[in-house]
Amino acid sequence: MIAYFLLFDPFGYAISPVSLVSVSLAAWIYMRGVARSTRLRGTVSIWRQALFFAGLTCILAATNAPLASLGHSLFSAHQVEHLLLRLAGPLLIAVTQP
Repeated sequence: MIAYFLLFDPFGYAISPVSLVSVSLAAWIYMRGVARSTRLRGTVSIWRQALFFAGLTCILAATNAPLASLGHSLFSAHQVEHLLLRLAGPLLIAVTQP
């Protein structure tokens, strides 16, 4: 019974609630830091904010459908997941210097 609740995914393969909550929490923390930085130092470049959210989008795209479900059956889709999770997402986030 407990295993059923651990494996239960109300959204199916479309959206992973864990990744959605994690990325939303990271975005909230980042925006809170941007607001604090704006009060102390002035404006934060819109490009930095856009690149940060592009990095979060890469992470969301890699962990949700259709890429995540295709990654189980296609090796090329699995490798694209790796590129998004290990290269593109973290690089875009690191460039913004959050």
